[in-house]
Amino acid sequence: MAIQQIAGVDTSSPDPKEVRIIIIDPEGTLTIQMYTTPADSRDRFISGAGSLTHGRLLATIKASRKIVLENSDYFAEELRKRQLNMKGTKLLERLTFDIKSENITSVELWLRAIHPEATMTDEMYNISIKDVWNTLHASRTYEFNLEVLSDWFVEWVSRKGGDHCGKFTVLELSQLMFPCRSFENHKAFAHVTCRYAYEKAGHCDENNPTPYHNLHLPPGIFGGLNNARTNLKTKIHQALYPPIRGFLSGSCSCRKEGLYAYQMALDKTGAWPLEEKLHGNDAISIRELLGRLANFNYEAPNKDCELCSTDYKTFTVDLCIQSVLEYFEGLCLSCIDYPMNKKSFPEFLPFDGGEKVFDKDCHFAHGQPTWWFSWLASRERRKDQPRNNQPRNNEP
Repeated sequence: MAIQQIAGVDTSSPDPKEVRIIIIDPEGTLTIQMYTTPADSRDRFISGAGSLTHGRLLATIKASRKIVLENSDYFAEELRKRQLNMKGTKLLERLTFDIKSENITSVELWLRAIHPEATMTDEMYNISIKDVWNTLHASRTYEFNLEVLSDWFVEWVSRKGGDHCGKFTVLELSQLMFPCRSFENHKAFAHVTCRYAYEKAGHCDENNPTPYHNLHLPPGIFGGLNNARTNLKTKIHQALYPPIRGFLSGSCSCRKEGLYAYQMALDKTGAWPLEEKLHGNDAISIRELLGRLANFNYEAPNKDCELCSTDYKTFTVDLCIQSVLEYFEGLCLSCIDYPMNKKSFPEFLPFDGGEKVFDKDCHFAHGQPTWWFSWLASRERRKDQPRNNQPRNNEP
């Protein structure tokens, strides 16, 4: 179908056979044609070089030739190759490039981002996580500077995820770590990794929604994250075990009944024993396990016995839930990128009151657990320049 024939068509629900018309710069002299080559298709289109080419045209995007060439080494190189092929013939003022790709949204997003006068439409803030990955792939393919989209990504996360990325599902969390890392969004990365450690049932891993297998996080990230999840389990066990030890070492005649009542109360919550609940095919998440523990109900076998009549819900289980929920604050990109030597760390940062500061120069405040698991997540320094030995700036 000729492009002119559908110029006025509403593309909100486009026919697969129709060509999308996207105008980034109305005065632009560069047209980017996006096409695909399905095996069963007999479609043809006129390529940018002027030849009849096999493929189905999906979209044409009108943009500023000057801006695109300034922001993309890929397109600048394509122009250089075309000039060589022209053998001295002067190029036309209007230029057309062809891209074999179905990822129209990601290319449109990049072109809107690099054009100062272009409107970043609401649709660009409502794209799927898969299209965010496609956008990252487009950055590598067409050599766009990723920093150009940093502000867009902050707004996209805010709109799609809400406060603390709370709207994202667990599956989406597994798909968001790489984009957050790539766009250097420190707070979103912390929120996502924190929620994922608490809400993922079983081993924490990455989910790439695209066929681009070269896009992935380093394995060390998941080493740190899974160590954090394992440590949360350890903290739960450390908090819930002391009453058991108390019953075993007690001297009252009702201690056996107390031990049975305590473990039975844990078992009835569906959160005990920990190894059975947190591992295997039927594993539950740390957050779900803590939610089950909230239903703990201990019935004292002897209300006259100090040991057996202790309020274990208030002084053991509820405190366990609170302390574990507050323990891990997610991974910190600053601590991952600039890992400090853990052996020399005790002599590091003797600030006011003699307390150690674990979030020096970081983008958000955090404690020792986040620093430690971020250190584990960093297999090697990603940057050469060391961090300043200065206190953390607490100003927003």
